[in-house]
Amino acid sequence: MLNRFFPILIFFLLLSFCSFAQEEEQSGFASTELPTEFKKEITIDLRIHSTGFGVGANYGFIKKDNFTMLLHAKLISLKHHREVKQSFDFPGPSTNSPKAFIYGKQNNFYGFHLGIGGKSYLSQKAKRRAITVAVSYSVGPSLGILKPYYLELIRLVDGTTDFEIVSEAYSETNRAEFLSLNAIYGSSGFGFGIDELKFTGGGYLQGALHFDWGAHHQFIKGLEAGITLEAYGKKVPIMIPDVTDNKALFVNLYLALQFGKRS
Repeated sequence: MLNRFFPILIFFLLLSFCSFAQEEEQSGFASTELPTEFKKEITIDLRIHSTGFGVGANYGFIKKDNFTMLLHAKLISLKHHREVKQSFDFPGPSTNSPKAFIYGKQNNFYGFHLGIGGKSYLSQKAKRRAITVAVSYSVGPSLGILKPYYLELIRLVDGTTDFEIVSEAYSETNRAEFLSLNAIYGSSGFGFGIDELKFTGGGYLQGALHFDWGAHHQFIKGLEAGITLEAYGKKVPIMIPDVTDNKALFVNLYLALQFGKRS
C-alpha cells in the first residue's frame, strides 16, 4: 500500500511545502538573512521511505556558494515487502485484547549508515529567492541490525487443561506454533529481543533532489526527495525463509524534512 501511494505522497508534500514557503516569504516572516559568510551547517532529518521510517543527522562544510560537503549518520527501519499486519478477535486465555502481528516474520531489521557526500546547488543561491534546488548525494558503509521478532504464543500448561501465553522468538523447536494461526495470540512488545541483537555489514548509496528554503538564512528548513540503495553481504532474514524469500538488496524512495542551523 505504501509503495503504491508513495510517489503521490511525495508530490503533494513537495507542492504543499513550496506553497507554504512562498507564502511565508511574501508575508515577511522568512528567516533573517545574515551578512556574514557561513562555514558550516548542522541538520536533523526526519524521514519516511517506501518500507519504513528513519532519523538522521548531517554535518556540512560549506566550501563555496553552491557546494557543501556533507557527513551523514542515520538510522532507518527496513521492512520486507511481504509484511502484513493482522489480528484476530481470538477468545484466548487472557482478558487482554490480542495484539496485531506479522505472520512469518523472524526479525526486525534496521540500517545504520555512516557516509560522506555533497550538496550541489543547481544555480547560485540568490539571497532573495524563497526556494533553491540542489542535488544531494552520499555513499558509505551500512551496519545492519537484526532484532528477533517475538510473538505471544498460546500453550497448554503441562498436566492441566489450562492455557498460558508465552513470548517467544522463532526457532526450529517452536516452528509449528510460530506458524500456526491457532497458536498465535499477537506480537510481543518492542523490548523483547533487544538483548539478542545480531549484525551484518553492507553499504549504501543515496541520491536526491534537495529543496532549501532560504539558502542564505541562518536557520535551515529543507525538504529532500530521493532514492537509497543499500546492499548486504548475504540475504537478510527478515521473514522465515520457508514462508517467503528474503533479499540482500534494498531499494527505497524517501522523503525527508530537514531542520538545522548554519554558522
